Amino acid sequence: PEIPSMYGGPGRSTSYILEPGYQRSSQPESMLDDDKLPPSNETKAHEELRISTFREVLFIGVVVVSHLMTQAALGQALAPIHIIAQSFQVTNPGQEAWFIAGYSLTVGTFILISGRLGDKLGHKRVFVFGYAWLGVWSAFAGFSVYPGRQIFFDVCRAMQGIGPALCLPNALALLGRAYAPGIKKNIVFSLFGAMAPMGFVIGALFGSIFGQLAWWPWAFWSYAITSFALSAFALLVIPKSLDKAAQFAGVVKKPGMDWTGCILGVAGL
Repeated sequence: PEIPSMYGGPGRSTSYILEPGYQRSSQPESMLDDDKLPPSNETKAHEELRISTFREVLFIGVVVVSHLMTQAALGQALAPIHIIAQSFQVTNPGQEAWFIAGYSLTVGTFILISGRLGDKLGHKRVFVFGYAWLGVWSAFAGFSVYPGRQIFFDVCRAMQGIGPALCLPNALALLGRAYAPGIKKNIVFSLFGAMAPMGFVIGALFGSIFGQLAWWPWAFWSYAITSFALSAFALLVIPKSLDKAAQFAGVVKKPGMDWTGCILGVAGL
């Protein structure tokens, strides 16, 4: 669609913004002709990935679904919270709240440092490890029904939250490095944001189904199986070029780590 003339000058066509060769310039638009527009960095960034369109779709899918998995883990314990509480003989609402709060606390806490860990160790490596960590502790959360100890379940939920904390900032970093500013990047980040409400609804739905029709630990075990599958899938699909060290002004630099700040920040929260 044509952009109104108040934004682009009277009588000027704006359909060129959908062309792959267009890049916004710092010069006034009146000084640029349509046939003298600078080449786009978006096409160059896509060529550097050196992946097919099908693999690109898979790459975007496995990255953005990390946001869905983050919110699904919240909904899977919130909807059947009273059913879970019965397994641990818990009737105090304050103790039931920790089924949710333990997970949310570590997601919000460790997200502070996981992005920097990705800068140091590689965004793909930390992202894949985050999925695997999420699967391990989701399985333990389901197995906590056997000892029947609420504290053990709360600890497993807290450890489970470290997985999404490792995934989310590195997912954003992977998408940010893969695409130059443009329409495609806007769409990809919009998909990432759209996963949050979908994930919560899906998690609450399957948590309720397993809780009422089967056994609530299967919600966590099935979630763990999905996390392990996504970890292996991400290892295969995400391009190796996105796991290289970050470059600043064309120079490869090894970023530092404020370990004192990490310890104080995480411990404080």
